[in-house]
Amino acid sequence: MKQHYLIIFALIFGAIGIVKGQITGTVMDDQGVPLVGASVVKKGTSIGATTDFDGNYSIDAILGYRLIVSFIAYEPLRY
Repeated sequence: MKQHYLIIFALIFGAIGIVKGQITGTVMDDQGVPLVGASVVKKGTSIGATTDFDGNYSIDAILGYRLIVSFIAYEPLRY
């Protein structure tokens, strides 16, 4: 059985001195196809987002939070 992996690209906007910021990114499969409806959640919370038609997401986050990205039939990615 072939194992699938998620690829995530995240950009953190804001100055290093700012504690709160916006994390945006795109979730794609291992072939570069955007995944619609993937879950992106801050680890240890129920705060998260779902990717749009182009695989894009945006989350308000405090620097240092870890993200967990999951999608049906894919191995979760802890970022």
